[in-house]
Amino acid sequence: MGFLNDFINTINALANFKKADAEQTKAKTQKDRMKKLAKENKELKKALSRNQMIGIISIFVTIASVFIGYYLLVYFPIHNTP
Repeated sequence: MGFLNDFINTINALANFKKADAEQTKAKTQKDRMKKLAKENKELKKALSRNQMIGIISIFVTIASVFIGYYLLVYFPIHNTP
């Protein structure tokens, strides 16, 4: 009975060791995945803020071009001369 009990305890310890090793590998993989996601998130935030600035500048350029066009139309009207 003692030999069988020792054998079972050895197998149990080996299984626990493999389980702990698998958990450690899983945790490392999860940590690497979180680092990668954080890096991608930071890059996406930079791209988003850059795109927002481009959008804001394009709105101002559009408004300025409308006012410049209106200004030119008022001060240099187009005459339909027959």
